[in-house]
Amino acid sequence: ILFTQSSPVISGHVTSNGSPLADRPVILQPVMVTDYGFAIPEGSPIESRTDATGRFGFYTMPEGQSVIGVQPRDAEGCRIYYGAETAVGSFWQATPISATTESITSLNINVSDSACAYNISGTLTNSDGDPTRYRQVVARASDWSQLVSAAPLEAEGEFTVTVPGDGRYLLHFEFELGCSVFRTERGIVNGTYEVGDGDLITVVGENVRLDAVVPTHPCGLPIRVNVHDSEGMSRTVKDVRAYHKDTGTQTSPTWMSSPNIDSGLFHLSISPGTYRFYVDLADGCGGFATISGLTGDQDQARQFQITDDPIEIDLQFPVGTCQYEIAGTLTHEDGSSAEGFTVWIERDYIGTPAHVNEDGTFGRVVRGPGNYRIQYTWPDHRCWVYVLGDAVTINPADAESVEVVNTDVHRDIRIPAGTCEYSVSGKIARTDGTAIDRGDIALRLENAGGQSSISGDSIAEDGSFTVYGSQLGAHYLSIMIQSREDFAWGEQCILYAMDGGVTQDRGQARVFNLNTEGTPRDINIRIPSDARSGACE
Repeated sequence: ILFTQSSPVISGHVTSNGSPLADRPVILQPVMVTDYGFAIPEGSPIESRTDATGRFGFYTMPEGQSVIGVQPRDAEGCRIYYGAETAVGSFWQATPISATTESITSLNINVSDSACAYNISGTLTNSDGDPTRYRQVVARASDWSQLVSAAPLEAEGEFTVTVPGDGRYLLHFEFELGCSVFRTERGIVNGTYEVGDGDLITVVGENVRLDAVVPTHPCGLPIRVNVHDSEGMSRTVKDVRAYHKDTGTQTSPTWMSSPNIDSGLFHLSISPGTYRFYVDLADGCGGFATISGLTGDQDQARQFQITDDPIEIDLQFPVGTCQYEIAGTLTHEDGSSAEGFTVWIERDYIGTPAHVNEDGTFGRVVRGPGNYRIQYTWPDHRCWVYVLGDAVTINPADAESVEVVNTDVHRDIRIPAGTCEYSVSGKIARTDGTAIDRGDIALRLENAGGQSSISGDSIAEDGSFTVYGSQLGAHYLSIMIQSREDFAWGEQCILYAMDGGVTQDRGQARVFNLNTEGTPRDINIRIPSDARSGACE
């Protein structure tokens, strides 16, 4: 929101040791002040200029807070900012001002004779002696966090960055591939954690020149990734990520080799090793690259051995990969929208989510032709079910198969009445009164066929629980005990609720009837104090 008037909203003078600085650029930069007191640029600056008396004025003022900076010399990237007590050389140290309710006049900025008078310059080359292209060179204040000056790329590896005054600075180079290296008094280092106070570059009363040599590939080994289909057509790609086979370390692309994202070419910088590549296509579909397409299972992904030499990796996907959609509607029995639900399109037991919109519609692009299952979950995660015609099932093996061939698939789904609407609730505790570790216990309602629904976060801190059944009818309440350290699913302890306690025999368990007449409540379950994973005895 801007307002204008005949006299300046903000005005003042810029001087240097009492003498006016004429014809100097002055900016008014809107900012957002963080909880830590730092000002972050927000929006475009408003420009002004000092007159012969050093006076400046701004006739429009953004709503909120702004900082004022002046460029005392013809040194690009170097400014001095207004501070409440004295002029400062860092944007982050500037004092924010606001004039949205009344004008501010006589705002004076006095800069020293040496302000923006000195620079740090040199030549940046790689280990082969060739000039290295960087995006910009940045000088930061001695506390490392405050940017004080920046200069763009110059030809032949030359750089010059002007600093606001005498002081100690950390110099770093931002490369086109997105990484940075730091130039210190002892040479190039890769991270600020390697920089000691004695390594900072000191500027006192004169320019400083220093040269720097960086590795041939300062950001790591450059890898070009070409994504296309089996007919040679480049695919629109949103992202390509490399996952190291042994460490699982993820490397995202730092620079596209072409400004046209449709080219399918990406440039990653990674160290030698064995990698799997995850490709995220722009239409919302993605997966790990295999020999013949995409998969959601990293263990099934194709592995690429990266050596010390830059290479180009060719990822080819069959026609139809991430080109077809399973879409439709999800509504309740009365026809109302199931907004807020999540529909999962699953293949090979790996699902991708599609959120249900206000009008009940959903859609998800699938990885390729094949058979898929449709599962949906409630907004409160009370339970999940698979689609089985006009009914539902919890067993994925029984779920309806949706085949995608060479076209999109539309499926209208109606949630059967009573599905996940009725529950069993109560409290669970150990017989010795010790607290239940909620991470070790899962409660499930099993129907006569042994199918069960698991409610997410069903146990509260005080042991109270509510577990929903996916269908109406008779159910058994099972208690699965498994410690967090126990990853062998065959070592679980499964108990069933019965009158007066628990049992391992489902034939002796209590039957809970879920129906429209009511919900079983106030069920108190006591499990043996020594019941642990794999030790139900």
